[in-house]
Amino acid sequence: MRRRQFRPRAASGSAVRLHGADRVEFRPGAGGRARKLRPRLLVAGAVVLVAAVAWVAVQLLRPVPSMALAASVTTVRVLPGAAPHPDWPGQGEAVIGLPGIGLLGTHGGGQPVPIASLAKIMTAYVVLRDHPPPAGQSGPAITVTAADTAAYASDQRQGSRSSRCSPGRS
Repeated sequence: MRRRQFRPRAASGSAVRLHGADRVEFRPGAGGRARKLRPRLLVAGAVVLVAAVAWVAVQLLRPVPSMALAASVTTVRVLPGAAPHPDWPGQGEAVIGLPGIGLLGTHGGGQPVPIASLAKIMTAYVVLRDHPPPAGQSGPAITVTAADTAAYASDQRQGSRSSRCSPGRS
């Protein structure tokens, strides 16, 4: 019976070398698949880099269109009659304006203050928009209770801005 010689086989992507009768070298990952993939990745990366550089160069070097300024109001309108002189409030600020014309008059200081009850106005708007009252009828009446009046008084003591309310009003 003849003895078979041991010849180790490499796993795919690995390399096996025989060095004489008693020494075997096994190098994982040194096979052909990794050797073939690396140049392809380098070429793909180079192509992407060249495309990115070309895109940036085109964006930076392209001509920018010239800007033209056009006035939105082409004519000045003069309203007939005397300028309005309304009875301005003693406190606070007020403004009168018309769309397309602009401000007609202002009153009060330049101290910025928060808009009073904007959240309440927007809440009422959203509710009425989603649930409009029937045509020709008013919406539901909400009666002010004693608890509402107590909350109003508490808010006033804390410096809150709110409109006056008394029990029984709607």
